[in-house]
Amino acid sequence: KGLRNGGDGGVRRIGGRLGARGHETIPMAAWNGPHRRPNFELRAQRHVYSSSSSSEGRGQGASALDSLSSLLGEAEVENTKDGESVAEGPSRGSTALNSLSALLPGEPSPEPTKQPTAPAQDAFSGLIIPGDIAKEADECKTVADVTKALGTYIEKDDTKSALRLAAQCRSKKGGPLQNFASRHIVVPKKDYTLDELERQSINTTAFIAPVDDTLDDIRLGGSLAAFSGILALGYAFHWGIAQALFCITGIFGLSAYDTLSNNAGGNLLIVDTIGRTIFPKYKRRVAVHEAGHFLVSYLMGVLPVEYTLSALESYQKRGNDKGLKSAVQAGTRFADEVFKKEISSGSIRARSLDQFTCISLAGIASELVLLEKAEGGRSDLVQLDALLFALRFSPQRASFQVRWAVYNTVSLIRKHKETVEEVATAMEKGATVQDLIELLEERIPPPPPEEYNEDGYVANTALYEQQQQQQQP
Repeated sequence: KGLRNGGDGGVRRIGGRLGARGHETIPMAAWNGPHRRPNFELRAQRHVYSSSSSSEGRGQGASALDSLSSLLGEAEVENTKDGESVAEGPSRGSTALNSLSALLPGEPSPEPTKQPTAPAQDAFSGLIIPGDIAKEADECKTVADVTKALGTYIEKDDTKSALRLAAQCRSKKGGPLQNFASRHIVVPKKDYTLDELERQSINTTAFIAPVDDTLDDIRLGGSLAAFSGILALGYAFHWGIAQALFCITGIFGLSAYDTLSNNAGGNLLIVDTIGRTIFPKYKRRVAVHEAGHFLVSYLMGVLPVEYTLSALESYQKRGNDKGLKSAVQAGTRFADEVFKKEISSGSIRARSLDQFTCISLAGIASELVLLEKAEGGRSDLVQLDALLFALRFSPQRASFQVRWAVYNTVSLIRKHKETVEEVATAMEKGATVQDLIELLEERIPPPPPEEYNEDGYVANTALYEQQQQQQQP
């Protein structure tokens, strides 16, 4: 089907059906009639709708095609002016073709293929972030979205994926978590003397050898009660010395067996339960201690995934796997896969060492700041000593690291004292890890960018000195 037959100069109307599929490209060649016309070439492209096109689109297309045919037919009428032959058809035909091109839609462009997100390494945590977790992080627009996703991983005990998601949702990555891994290191990293710490009203003795008076008193009272009971039984049943010694030996034997086989888990389970029942202050102290661990670990980029406030609760959660060994006094569990990997490789980053040191001391610091006395934390100090010994730190280097961590951690707890109290109260009420994360994000404002340099250390000396004056008791 053609618009013009190049040999005879005649005009043909467009035939065919609008419902046909496909398109035609028709050249309009130079005209060769008895009166020569200027040579020109037009290329018209006719897009034809399929049966799924709208009726409005077909009506507009049909009108434009009819207009084009009639206008090109008028080009056969020749006007002679001043002995010159003029054809008006080509200019009008061009106008009609432009109108047709504007009315009829063009070919739809194919949609771009969406490439899957490639795995990338997170510079802060050192973990490889898979594409599916990166996509999930992009979909988390609020803190509630993040905590909901974290809760799913925590329930599966997939702490590595939980840490990856939290690292990808940090504010540094454009995510909603403003305070996770915000590197709240508030004092410069340098060697502090004991006198400097004392001038900041830090009781360094509590960090050297904390005394758990409550549990020690319960143990002493239990021993006296057991001895008195044996004497009473001996008097009532007329026991001899041999029978009394047999009972005493049996009690000491059970205690030794518990210590060797269960790490004194059975003894701690009994003593801790008595302490929480009889002494409300002991119960509050444990909550404050764990709240300090929770807050400092979150701010320094180590995701807390579980906490327990009693030996009984710990035994109920993990007793099926570890027996009485799981009956620890209380504790907070973290997603520390990065740290474990570094320890096993024999190479630990300075940032990881700072995190572990401050988190280990956070419980003692929290008790000192909020309760003015620290009783718990002996196991924390034992773990820290073991780490520094395994890293072959000299006494001078170990003192440098611990004294700085003491000062930094106490400063952190003082800065967020009210938040630590709220976290402790929420823990006593049975709040979930997700609830506590939302509480921290709500209560703690993110630090201004000019307050810290890229490594998290104080960049503004005047601001640092002002902070220290405000923290003076």
